[in-house]
Amino acid sequence: MPGFRSDHINLIATNLRDRYKTGFPILKELIQNADDAKARSLAFGYHSGFGAQSQHPLLQGPALWVLNDGEFSETDKRAIQSFGLNNKAGESGSIGKFGLGMKSVFHLCEAFFYVAFDGHAKHGMLLNPWFDPQEEDLFQNRWEQVAAEDFDRLHTIVGEQHQGQPANSYLMLWIPLRMRQHVPPRNGNSYGAIIEKFPGDDASQELSFLHEPSLPGRIASILPLLKSLESVEFAGNQNADGFKLKLALDADSRRVDHKSRAMKATGIVQETRSRGEQLRFYVRQVAQPASAPFQQLQRLDTWPKTMRQNASGAREQVSDTSEAEGAVMIAHADGDVAHLQLRWAVFLPTEEGTQTYEASFGSGKRRYQIVLHGQFFVDAGRRGR
Repeated sequence: MPGFRSDHINLIATNLRDRYKTGFPILKELIQNADDAKARSLAFGYHSGFGAQSQHPLLQGPALWVLNDGEFSETDKRAIQSFGLNNKAGESGSIGKFGLGMKSVFHLCEAFFYVAFDGHAKHGMLLNPWFDPQEEDLFQNRWEQVAAEDFDRLHTIVGEQHQGQPANSYLMLWIPLRMRQHVPPRNGNSYGAIIEKFPGDDASQELSFLHEPSLPGRIASILPLLKSLESVEFAGNQNADGFKLKLALDADSRRVDHKSRAMKATGIVQETRSRGEQLRFYVRQVAQPASAPFQQLQRLDTWPKTMRQNASGAREQVSDTSEAEGAVMIAHADGDVAHLQLRWAVFLPTEEGTQTYEASFGSGKRRYQIVLHGQFFVDAGRRGR
């Protein structure tokens, strides 16, 4: 008796609509993925495509690429190919390395590539949710044939970004910006895209956040809340100059780890190309891991549970992990008008809007930000508590 079949396209479209917004939240998810992979640096940029040099239609047109120098393993490879499963569920201090958040890139594309290096061997793959071996005439099935030379081209982008210096490991996503030619009519009728936006034809539809003046500041406010990531670089595009942000801790400061009973971190996030200070911050963390009330609650049958892949690739159900831990970040930067912003965070700040409180005051120009972090339950897209 045949079992159920899953329609990945509808699942992806539903998650994008209900959980993940487009624009900056996509980048925020990829920053968190990099930090979960213990990356120290992340870079992203716009590429006009390889044109006639490549035979693959998704490599000929414009793309957004995102590169980090984090760890990459066979388990990670399986997790990227999974939908709704991840290999980090049940681990304290992590919200999922390649879970649903990474799939937010489908706001921009119909399929995406990745290339990686695990310290020993290179990897490359196309993630094509349309692929269906039972439909031989499906247009998107043609994308499955990727020449080795095309993966080499993507690895070359990594080498250029690293300026010829070999990295111990890395992962780069190549996100072909959706074009109308990627979803041609079928049998005379509109075939439809995952999302009816075509940033490859009109970048202003989905990529306007890349040249917003607030982009460096938004990224700067995330860096102090991460465990590993120290720098984020935007390599630029045809409409915007690039920038590079680097976090520098003061003496006797440590990064947030979500485990230490008491710790503090002070320092700055600096825009290295202009040598300007983007943000000065103070973070205070208090944690009581494995405290008695939480252990008792976690043993209840009603405690939330998640399905994950273990190291061997098998599925197993684990209890969602939340600890008695909280932190506060107080930060300030120069701006146009005096301003105070209060936000909630679960590892990363939750969605702006309903979870953000703002007020303007005084005649100065300093902008203050207070971020309150705790390991409370939040939906997968961090759009509500």
